[in-house]
Amino acid sequence: MGKVKNIIIADDEAECREEFTSRPEHFKVLEVDNANNLVDELKKLFALNQSPDLVLLDIWRPADRIPPDQAEREARAKESLQDLTDQLERTRSIVQKAWIPRGFHILSEIRKEWPDPTELPVALYSKRGYFLATPEQLEQVETQNAHWILKNDENEFFEYVQDRIDRLVGIYEENRKTKGQIFKMRIVSVLAIFISITVLAIFIGQHLIGANSFPETVASCILSVILTYGLDRLLLR
Repeated sequence: MGKVKNIIIADDEAECREEFTSRPEHFKVLEVDNANNLVDELKKLFALNQSPDLVLLDIWRPADRIPPDQAEREARAKESLQDLTDQLERTRSIVQKAWIPRGFHILSEIRKEWPDPTELPVALYSKRGYFLATPEQLEQVETQNAHWILKNDENEFFEYVQDRIDRLVGIYEENRKTKGQIFKMRIVSVLAIFISITVLAIFIGQHLIGANSFPETVASCILSVILTYGLDRLLLR
C-alpha cells in the first residue's frame, strides 16, 4: 500500500465524500460541503504549509439561493441524467456494431514502442469518443499518458483545437528541455565524481601504498569506474 494521500474533496453530496472518508488507510480527507468556501480553506492550509496532494472538485451543486421546489427540480434532473446514461448505453451498443475503437488499440501499440510521452505525445481526436468510451478505455488513455482533443462540427470552433494543440506541444517541449538539462547535469556530475575518485585512487596508490606500476594504476581506474557507477545508481534511487 502506498502512502496515505492528503486530499480535499469539495462536494455537496455526503455519500460521495464518504467514499473517501471511509478509507482512512488510503486517504486523509478534508471535507468541504460548500465549494464557495474551498479557496479560503486552501489559503489556510497553504499558510500552515499543509498543501494537499490533490483537490477533488465537484462540478454541479445547488444554487446558493435554493428555490422552494428544489426537491422537485433535483428529482427531474436525476431522472433526466438516468435517461442520458441509458441513452449512452444504447448509443454505445449501436456504434460498436458499426465501428471498432481502433484508436485505443493503436495507442497501446504506440506506447509499446514509445513509452515516454515526452518523446511522442499522443492525443485522441474525436467528436464523441470521450463520451462513448468505457471506464476501462478512459483509464487506459490516462495510464498511457495520452490526451483528448474534441473535434468540432463547425470550423468556427477550430481555434479551440489549435489552442489545445499549442498548449500540449508547448508543455512537452518544455518537459524535453528540462529532461535534457537534467541529463547534461548528470553527465557533468558523473564525470566530476569519476575524476575525483580516480585522482584520489592514484594518490593513495602512489603515496600511501607505494604502487607506481602501470597495472596498479589501471586497477585504480577500474575501481574508480565501479565506485562512480555505484554512486550514480545510488543518487538515482
